Amino acid sequence: PIYYPSAQISAKELEQKFREEEDLGRMHPSKMGVLREEFGDRLRIASMAAIQKPDGSVRPLHDATHSVMVNHAIQYQDKIECPGPAEIAAIVREATETKEAPFCVSADIRAAHRLVKIRRSDWGYMCCKADSNSDTIWVNRVGTFGVSSAPYWWSKLAGLIGRFVGYLFHQRWMMHMIYVDDLHGVFAGESKFLFLWVWLV
Repeated sequence: PIYYPSAQISAKELEQKFREEEDLGRMHPSKMGVLREEFGDRLRIASMAAIQKPDGSVRPLHDATHSVMVNHAIQYQDKIECPGPAEIAAIVREATETKEAPFCVSADIRAAHRLVKIRRSDWGYMCCKADSNSDTIWVNRVGTFGVSSAPYWWSKLAGLIGRFVGYLFHQRWMMHMIYVDDLHGVFAGESKFLFLWVWLV
């Protein structure tokens, strides 16, 4: 794999982050020989990049596209429709037309990619290194940012829940959008705060 400079500069922080993920049961370290024996030609060691966060920690970026070609091999059985600028403009327009003072809220599911369990036979496709000079290979047991199947399954789940919530509200004025694990709701009318709590629950 090609190693991105940001990952090599942040190798120590990546190693620390991977150790934390190991404690949560999301990753484990291994060696090339052990992994080749279990996964054979399904073993992929991805390139890593890292984004520095304001608190000094790093967000690992797993490149499942270049070199390893994992994302190229993922085949979806249907199409994902995600909201974009046109949907946002429509919500603003609809909220303005109510002549009410709308209340908006946004939420994000923490570590959403890391909450998607992956079957063991596919772990070999999501391996990486914290340090390009190390012989330790880290195995992801759950979805990871950079592998395109995690947002797909989150979108499917969010679609089911979103439609159910829409059904519960029926004719009451409420609009919401879900983009993978990002939730946005708009409420209007005298019961808007009640609707907000119902929506969150």
